[in-house]
Amino acid sequence: MKDAEAEVEKAKAVYDGLIRELGSIKLYGNRIVVSGSSVIQLDENVETDISAAGAASGFKAGELFFSIVSNEGNSVVQLKAEQEREARQLAADIKTAIKTLSSREERSEQAREGAEEALAKVRLDTTELEEKRERYLEIEKDTSAVDSAKKRYDDLMASINPADIQKEKAEMQKRAVRAAAKPVSIVLGVCFLLIGFNELMFTKNGALMGTIFLLICDCLFVYAAIEIRNDHLAKTE
Repeated sequence: MKDAEAEVEKAKAVYDGLIRELGSIKLYGNRIVVSGSSVIQLDENVETDISAAGAASGFKAGELFFSIVSNEGNSVVQLKAEQEREARQLAADIKTAIKTLSSREERSEQAREGAEEALAKVRLDTTELEEKRERYLEIEKDTSAVDSAKKRYDDLMASINPADIQKEKAEMQKRAVRAAAKPVSIVLGVCFLLIGFNELMFTKNGALMGTIFLLICDCLFVYAAIEIRNDHLAKTE
């Protein structure tokens, strides 16, 4: 992004960048600044003059003066005599800057628009890249949470003895069988009770069979009662 921003500034400098500096005079693409405060905008009315002091001028011979005159005002800057060549070059640069002002402004505007479009694209790409980075961090965070949960599960499974698991399964099967056996015992007990009673009361010579059926009925009821008591005790412990 810094390179794109630099291109924008470079495009602007074609029109208003610093061209030359001499003493307290700074020539920019679209203006002259004298002593850091006096600003003269460049146009076809700006004129310059270079003169040397004479004996009647009240200044020391050999002193050089650079004059700038425009509709906005004028400035006179004193220079050293050995700066005459640089002063003349500055005057020539001012004339060139005035003549190319319009064309440079047009080129600068075109270059600036292109550079700003490129900068906008870079900023958009940077924004998209930052959004992708944030999404990646979120995904990485979620993945870390999943990995952490999986590790805890693996650690838990590793801490369990397979023999204990099999033992617990066997106990669960036993409890399931015993739970199913209670209602079955009661139903069978009722059936044997009815059969035994029928043998005793209505079957000739059925006393023996009736007694056997009643004994079986009694055993089944006792078994069911014991299981019910054991379940109650287990729940209260």
